[in-house]
Amino acid sequence: MKTYLQLIIGYILFCLSIENVFAIDILSAQTNEYLVQKIDSFQYDKNNPEVWKYINAYILKAKIRKDNKTLFYGYKEGIFYSNDYSSKLRYADSTIITAQKTRNNDFVIQSYLSKGLIHFQFKKFQPALENYLIAEKKLNNKSSEYISYKVIFNLALIKFHLKQFSESDVLFQKCSSYFEKYSSNENHHAYFLNTLYYRAQILQFQQKYKRASQLNQQGLRLSQQKENAYFIHYFWISTAIDYYFDKNYQQTIYILTKEIYYLEKQEDFYTLGKAYFYLGKSFEKLNQLEKSIEYFEKIDQLFNQYEFLDSEVRSTYKGLIKYSAKNNDFQNQLYYINQLLKLDSLTQRNVVKLSPIIQKEYDEKELLKLKKNVEFKLRFYPFLIGLVILLSSISMFVIYKRFYKSSLPTRKKTISLPITDIPPEILLDISKQLDEFEVNQQFLQPTLTLSQLAKSCKTNSAYLSKIINLEKGTNFSNYINHLKVNYILNLLTNSKKFHQHSISDLAELGGFTSARHFSDAFFQITSLRPNEYIRQLKSQFNTHN
Repeated sequence: MKTYLQLIIGYILFCLSIENVFAIDILSAQTNEYLVQKIDSFQYDKNNPEVWKYINAYILKAKIRKDNKTLFYGYKEGIFYSNDYSSKLRYADSTIITAQKTRNNDFVIQSYLSKGLIHFQFKKFQPALENYLIAEKKLNNKSSEYISYKVIFNLALIKFHLKQFSESDVLFQKCSSYFEKYSSNENHHAYFLNTLYYRAQILQFQQKYKRASQLNQQGLRLSQQKENAYFIHYFWISTAIDYYFDKNYQQTIYILTKEIYYLEKQEDFYTLGKAYFYLGKSFEKLNQLEKSIEYFEKIDQLFNQYEFLDSEVRSTYKGLIKYSAKNNDFQNQLYYINQLLKLDSLTQRNVVKLSPIIQKEYDEKELLKLKKNVEFKLRFYPFLIGLVILLSSISMFVIYKRFYKSSLPTRKKTISLPITDIPPEILLDISKQLDEFEVNQQFLQPTLTLSQLAKSCKTNSAYLSKIINLEKGTNFSNYINHLKVNYILNLLTNSKKFHQHSISDLAELGGFTSARHFSDAFFQITSLRPNEYIRQLKSQFNTHN
């Protein structure tokens, strides 16, 4: 009976495949205009399998006629409507082969751009860059301006995702000037909006919030004028992040909560991760910790699904690790430590080859040390708890016996009360002032002391010291050194001109009182001396060039 059923199913499938072949064969007799119109009608229903009848008919017709130009566009439709990475790459390879047969250099450039874009969509930055560089090498005097600037735009995107913001912004500005000039054309206008969107994000990273907000408002206004729904959503998301930096957390929450559904439909996990992150940070700033952790956990779910997170949201795991430790949830604490180690490993493999050294909020050695500590607690805490219970029971039994045996009255013992906690409103106020202190780079003062900072925060040194230990996980001296060293690391990473500075100059820029003090602090944080670090950066810059 089972054999008959399998034969029947096989026969049905065979008939369906023959029917599909006949359908494609019949459709290939239609005009190209008809087939393109049908394919475009599925633009907002990409997962509908019906579209493949028309794509395959379009490709078949081009093959029969040996029309490589039409075949090139047919394979590009295959890339657009394919869902998985490997299928898209197969069509991309066919596009490259077909483009070479056309002997049209612009087609060849476009084919490598298409393959690079597929790698980029799946966050494979190294192969994406390799294909973009091939496309760049093939540019010549006969290449169209539009394609030339598309290549520049895609190279700028790679640099943006590698946090090379200064170089990225130079390229985006070039693109912006060109695409704005011809923005009456729909494609040029879309690219112009894209340059505004990414330049606004760069300005946010560079803490130039006012200018970032202006670009976002410009992009939002132009998107609304053109009724471009895609960019309207994305500029609203970027505007919500502007509100976060302006400390308007309620407005950030309101906008991002509305936009999340759109991002989920777009399957844009990169921007979705950012939205979750700023929602979580906004709730954290409003002291709604449970809600904050809920969004941080969503970021962890995205990481499990896509095995990628941008370094901007990496501090999510810092919050999750601290929250788990605070609740004595060692199982989850260990899980998040392992997730962070995994993320760093993937980043190392996927990004560091192309980018200057990425600074980590958690040093790997410290993470591994913390991991061992948590594993020890998980292994031995049940035993220790059992032992404590046993000893407590024995003690209670002994006390009970003595109580009834003793006829002497017991003397009252004085119990020392714990030190009163810092009032929540003072804790919140000083935390906000520390945020402003960091944003305004006031830590660059060479002779800053704890008492001076306490005075500017209108509090006392004892409170401030406790809050820094609580909030930053370190003492005042280490806290200031970390801020100063990270400031110098930013200068070195984002601009090659600082590679020429002497150690004394860098120490002065970072607000250190001496080159020796700077070098020691730098080594403590990066495990490298400044000269050695700069040598590595120069080597990496030369490799990219």
